[in-house]
Amino acid sequence: MGRQSFSVSLDLCPPLTELESLWRDLEERASANFFLTWDWIGPWLTMVRKCPSLVKVSHGQQCVALGFVAKHERSFIGRALPGLYLNQTGQPQEDAIFIEYNHVLLDQTHSDEAFAALMAFLIDAKDPWLSGWCEFSVGGITDSVLQSLRSLGYDPHVQEVRTAPYRDLSQLGEGGVLPALSRNTRYQVQRSLKLYQERGEITLQAAQSKEEAMSWLGFMKEFHQKTWVDRGQEGAFANPSFETFIHGLVKCGVESGKIDLLKVSAGSEPIGFLFNLIESSRILNYQSGFAYSDNPHIKPGLVCHTLAMDHYAARGFKVYNFLAGESQYKLSLADQADTLNWVTLTRPSWVLSLEQSLKKLKAQMTHLSRVD
Repeated sequence: MGRQSFSVSLDLCPPLTELESLWRDLEERASANFFLTWDWIGPWLTMVRKCPSLVKVSHGQQCVALGFVAKHERSFIGRALPGLYLNQTGQPQEDAIFIEYNHVLLDQTHSDEAFAALMAFLIDAKDPWLSGWCEFSVGGITDSVLQSLRSLGYDPHVQEVRTAPYRDLSQLGEGGVLPALSRNTRYQVQRSLKLYQERGEITLQAAQSKEEAMSWLGFMKEFHQKTWVDRGQEGAFANPSFETFIHGLVKCGVESGKIDLLKVSAGSEPIGFLFNLIESSRILNYQSGFAYSDNPHIKPGLVCHTLAMDHYAARGFKVYNFLAGESQYKLSLADQADTLNWVTLTRPSWVLSLEQSLKKLKAQMTHLSRVD
């Protein structure tokens, strides 16, 4: 079955009610991770200032692939570098919601052919709106998607690589997470639990309504912001786009069971909140906020995540994914990891070539200075 069997179109984003119906219909025939479901896409489109263009692949009368493409220019030495972005806008403030496991929503029956047709359409840029681009950025893709791009004959430049650590909950024994942890991590969790128990019973609760979740989100924001401001950084909630987006996730996802907001308390005192995305048998920890104290022996993050993993394992979930980042607590609690890649496809451009050469020179000089 060749590419000629598939037609590709690029259109302005339709009304969201119409698009939701189209998207959810394809979801039923796709094997989509959370970041490609309407539960993520809907709040994202509500948050962005300018809706990206919708690229659609059809096989006969049936839609078999959907994705979004935005166009945004950056500049280097005063020269414009037009770029395309897959399921992002190219605006740093809006893209700070940080999509991971990025891809195109694909009908499982035609996934390879539909993806090939969609990429050929975007790369060839026969549509006037697409013409003139220098870079095509695709962020947060797995190694398998990266390999798919290469197998199609493209040469993506990997700009950044991050790991997404996770714990395989299906391998836990009757004792839960604790026995599966390293001796040092287990000791830190047990010591923290003992110190917290002096304040009262340790409990884990899940928000039962949208209203309760919104209330808890306010406390999570306070904990989160205090932690990052104390570290000399802004924190995610300093970005209005991020706050708008996460509120949208709550409004759409709590009552549908796709968003879980957990509160862990010691007695009547909250010690942490976890904002989790629910994807089939997989839990994705998207955001958190912890009440750190002056006592370095108390580890609220380790305690909250350990209790959460036991909570989800008891409910039959198979994976607890910490998402991208190599924070020590993630590495301590995880036993496996996915690799995520941020890549660009480029067209010949002397401006890009100069920029790349200068980056390599800077890296070499930095390396030499460290050696000296």
